[in-house]
Amino acid sequence: MEDRPLAFDAIILAGGRSSRLNPETDEHSIKVDKATLKIADVTLLESTLNAVANATQIVVVGPYDLQVPREVRLTREDPPLGGPAAGILAGLRTLERADRAEVTVILACDMPNIAPAVPRLLEALQSSPDSDGVVAIDSSGRRQHLVVAVRSDKLARQAKGLGGADGLSARQFFSGLNLEELALSQEESRDIDTWQDARQLGVKDFR
Repeated sequence: MEDRPLAFDAIILAGGRSSRLNPETDEHSIKVDKATLKIADVTLLESTLNAVANATQIVVVGPYDLQVPREVRLTREDPPLGGPAAGILAGLRTLERADRAEVTVILACDMPNIAPAVPRLLEALQSSPDSDGVVAIDSSGRRQHLVVAVRSDKLARQAKGLGGADGLSARQFFSGLNLEELALSQEESRDIDTWQDARQLGVKDFR
């Protein structure tokens, strides 16, 4: 008999500064929220929500004026713009208000082609009972610590041990956990940091 699929909650980080889209020296006055950029009329946030549509619970960490579906919780990191580790902690605090799934998937909202990787993360974790989680490896060989599936009890223990997380990177947040690695395809690895990235992926530059 096949193992049942792992149940999972999801935390989506959508509260960054988008600093390379909005440099302080930019001559344009319009500031862009990366989560709202559209590819074929679908925002980056919507595509990421679609990637975790099978989650038991979904929390988005981002500005309070961000539009999310009714069934999705929205919260803000403390302090605002405090970095990815602070965002993960904020998402965990929101999930703790309800029964937790056995796994938590954490994704940044700037990888529009990440959906096929989510079930593979869960399958890899299910095949590695001694590991704490699975982290994605991009096409350049770097760990992407905002594409992870982690056992929820291990994640809660890690968060409790950190205390505060203001200014911590995602890499620092996950240090000490036993993470298996999962290679992403080049297409899955593509993210949006700059306007060049955005245009190459089909985002219209509306500035």
